[in-house]
Amino acid sequence: VPNPDFPESKKYVIINHGYTSSHFGALKYLNVWMQLGFHCVIWDGRHHGENLISWRKPCTLGVLECRDFMTVYEDTYRRFGRDIYLGTQGESMGSALQITALKFHPDLKFIVNDCGFSNLPENYWNMFADWKQILSGLGWVLGYFGMPHIIVRYMSLESQKSTRKSAKIGITWNV
Repeated sequence: VPNPDFPESKKYVIINHGYTSSHFGALKYLNVWMQLGFHCVIWDGRHHGENLISWRKPCTLGVLECRDFMTVYEDTYRRFGRDIYLGTQGESMGSALQITALKFHPDLKFIVNDCGFSNLPENYWNMFADWKQILSGLGWVLGYFGMPHIIVRYMSLESQKSTRKSAKIGITWNV
């Protein structure tokens, strides 16, 4: 969405909507960003809004959506140039997918995370239709390697001596 008040602005923000929302849910943030001089990129996540296709491509609460975000991110730089000031804002699942996308090292100037997930267990039970999907989803609930709070634990080590303790905590969480 181009900013009519600041047409020459090089500031852009990608807005990521929450679970069960769509790009229409992202519209509530446009006024704030436009007053700050930003152009806004809004999009529909996997199995949401205009991308509501079939259950063959279900929502994965950020796992695959982070790759979709990276496609939007790369497209934004391709369209508007590498010299833009680009950031992102997400709410609920949108927060999760942009944090998960950090593993791809995107060149973002800022990230605004709003309310990671309001009620993750409820979202899981609403998302899964049969027992296979429920069992698969339990892997998320119980833990997986690369969980943001586990990665942050390793990143925040004060010394190499703390590595063994952190490894035990991380492995215990994932088992």
